[in-house]
Amino acid sequence: MFSRIAHRGICLLLAIVAPMLVASATASEFLIIPIPQKPKNVVTVAESGAQFNDLREALASISDASAQNPYIVYVLPGTYTIEDTPLQMKEHVSIIGSGRDETFVVRQVGTGTALADSSLVRGADNASIQHMTLRNDGGGFYSRTIVNENASPALYDLDVLAFGGQINLAINNFGYSSPRITNVFAKAQFGHTATAISDGGYEGSTIIDTQAVAEGATDRNVGIEVSAATFIRHTEASAIGGSERCRGMWLTSSDADIESVTLSATGPDECYGLYAIEADAPNPLRYSTVSGSTAGVVKAEVILSTTSNYNLGSLQASCISSIDPGGAPLDTSCRPQALP
Repeated sequence: MFSRIAHRGICLLLAIVAPMLVASATASEFLIIPIPQKPKNVVTVAESGAQFNDLREALASISDASAQNPYIVYVLPGTYTIEDTPLQMKEHVSIIGSGRDETFVVRQVGTGTALADSSLVRGADNASIQHMTLRNDGGGFYSRTIVNENASPALYDLDVLAFGGQINLAINNFGYSSPRITNVFAKAQFGHTATAISDGGYEGSTIIDTQAVAEGATDRNVGIEVSAATFIRHTEASAIGGSERCRGMWLTSSDADIESVTLSATGPDECYGLYAIEADAPNPLRYSTVSGSTAGVVKAEVILSTTSNYNLGSLQASCISSIDPGGAPLDTSCRPQALP
C-alpha cells in the first residue's frame, strides 16, 4: 500500500494509473513525490500576514533580479491602492495575482496630464503581470491604466479598466514597445474620449484572445487604435456611442497583421467596424467579421471577407459592405479565403 509522504516544500501530485498500482490502492490514497527544493525568490503581498502589505514596497525590496535570478511577486486576494506615482514594473520580475475576481490593484489619479500623474502601472522589459484586475478610476485629465513607453512586458489574464478622466485609455503603448497581450479584457469608458487599446509603438504589440471595449465617451470611442506593425489574432474590438467618432478598430498602419477578429461599432454618427486612413490600409483582413451602424469599413483599399465555416466541404463566405469617406458605395473585390 502506498502512504502519504508529508513534505514542507512544494509537492507534485501524481495520479496512479498503472493497473497493478490501482489494484493495490483505495480511491482515497495517492502518491506525492516531493520536489527537493522550494522555489527561490518568491515575495508575498497580502492585506495582512505576508512579507508586505504594499505592492510598491514589495517591488522596491528586489534589487538583484536578472535573467539568471528571476523573482515572483505573488499578490494574495485583496484590494491594493497605488498612490502618488504609478506602479513601476521591474525587469525579470513577474507580478502574479490570485485571479481577476480576487486581486484588485487600483488608483484614482489626481489632476495633471503627465504619465506620472495619470497611469496606474508602467511596464518594463522582460517582466509580466497576470491574474488580476487593474483599475484606474480617473479624476484627472488623463486616466491610463497600463502605460508601456519603450517597454514590452507580458500582460496575461487581466481585466484592465480605465474611466473617470477626460481621456481614458486602458492600455497605452508607444515608443519602442512591443508588449504581448493575451487573454485580456480591456475597457475604457466615459470622458471626452475612450480607447481600450492604443498601440502606437514603432515595433507593434501582439494581441491574442483579447476583448477591447470602448463606450460612453461623449466625443470618440475606439476599441483598438493601431498605428504599428501589430499582430492580432482571435480578438474582439467594439465601440459604442460618441458624437464624433465610433470605431471598432482605427487603423493607420499598413504593416498590421490581422486575422480572426470581430470588429463592431454602434452609435448615432460615423460608426465603422474598421476605419483605415488613406493608403494605410491593411492586408486583407482574414477570416473576420466587421460591422458598423454606419458601415462595416471605410476606404477602397481595404479588402475584407468574412467566412463562417465549412459546410459539406464547401466554404461559405460573404462580402462586407464598404463605402468611401464620402459615403458612396465601393465596388470592392471580396474573395472567399480558405481557412488556415
